[in-house]
Amino acid sequence: FDVELGSLFSSPDEVARHIAWAAGPGGSCAEYLQQTVEHLGALGLRDESLERIRVRVERLVAAGEAAQRTAPA
Repeated sequence: FDVELGSLFSSPDEVARHIAWAAGPGGSCAEYLQQTVEHLGALGLRDESLERIRVRVERLVAAGEAAQRTAPA
């Protein structure tokens, strides 16, 4: 867990929750994170902190989408 992020958020899970549901004019933060990790990989670079957060975000998004599909209308 990055020290700089640690000063803003209490845990990697909190960071992931914010990224999973936040969006801006350019799209969702989750998509931006995914693209960033992919582009770093294409350059032969690996950031373990970003990859761990990406996995958490993917799980949260998948769980949220599953909940939306099963929620009564």
